[in-house]
Amino acid sequence: MDTINMQNPANNPNQFQPQPKPRKKMGCLVNGIIGVVVLFIILVIIGSIFGEQPKDIDIYTGGKIEQIYVSGNHKSVNKIALIKVNGVIFSGVNSWDEMVNADSIASQIYAAQSDPEVKAIILEINSPGGEVSAADKIYNFIQNFRKTKRPVIALFDSMAASGGYYIAAQTDWIVSGRLSITGSIGVIIDSIKYYDLLSKVGVQDEVYKTGEFKDLLNGGRPTTLGEKELLKNMIGESYNIFVDIVSKGRISKNIKLTPEYIKTSEIGDGRVFSGQEALQLGLVDQIGYYSDALNKALSLAKLHKDDVQIVMYEEKLSFSQILGRLMMNNFKMNLEIPGISRNSVTQPGNFYYLYR
Repeated sequence: MDTINMQNPANNPNQFQPQPKPRKKMGCLVNGIIGVVVLFIILVIIGSIFGEQPKDIDIYTGGKIEQIYVSGNHKSVNKIALIKVNGVIFSGVNSWDEMVNADSIASQIYAAQSDPEVKAIILEINSPGGEVSAADKIYNFIQNFRKTKRPVIALFDSMAASGGYYIAAQTDWIVSGRLSITGSIGVIIDSIKYYDLLSKVGVQDEVYKTGEFKDLLNGGRPTTLGEKELLKNMIGESYNIFVDIVSKGRISKNIKLTPEYIKTSEIGDGRVFSGQEALQLGLVDQIGYYSDALNKALSLAKLHKDDVQIVMYEEKLSFSQILGRLMMNNFKMNLEIPGISRNSVTQPGNFYYLYR
């Protein structure tokens, strides 16, 4: 019998057969992630179309919110609504950052007003303020609720400054932590001037307009005296409204708090105060915390602590809203320079009741 030479390549035909290349693990991982995301989107769309819809409350914005039990006697027909204003107050949606959608807060107040079982609102505020029109919207919804003879108690957390104080100034009672930051009664508008920089690099800003004030706050040139006077009047209008709201809401607690006194004293010069200082000035009613605000709500609404439940409102987002907010978060660009922090929430040309 002939001996087979295993070292001879000709005697081992499998040795020269091409071997399959190993698949790249990263490519498999990416494809797997994409597949999972696509499957999730398909399932959410199918569920939103064919799934059972929750029993929600129609709200001011045309969306949906759900009333959530928090504490107390869940069988009671007497409710106190806890509504939290936590962040900078804006109109519209600004992703899931620390922003407050004024429409969302207004919707919660409207839902509480539409429910006869809600006997009072505790408005818990942790905000430096925000856009003038957004704060004013929340303020007006609070006043509409109070017109139904049901009380609103404001509770100041770490901060309730400027627009945060604006929405609380005419509530029935204000409870503040002794070290809470409040006050900052005033209006602010800003603009970045870059015309000196443009001139250094040989660039000119050329604007064609139909009127003298059409490009108000144009950063490519100095502000004219006429523009400064116009801005002064516009800021003054918003400031006067703020001062009048504070005076009407607080003068019964401190007879000195006339509009004239507020404007000419430290109260109206834009500075902030601690909760303890605000109490001495008559800007708040009581130093305390949540339990104190709850006790005051029970007292003003004439409710017994064993016969009341605390509720909150939870916004029900559509699939498109969820996807939109996720995209806003994922594709947001951060241009902040370390060590040189600038308040990036303000937009040039907008008026703000904002502490910065």
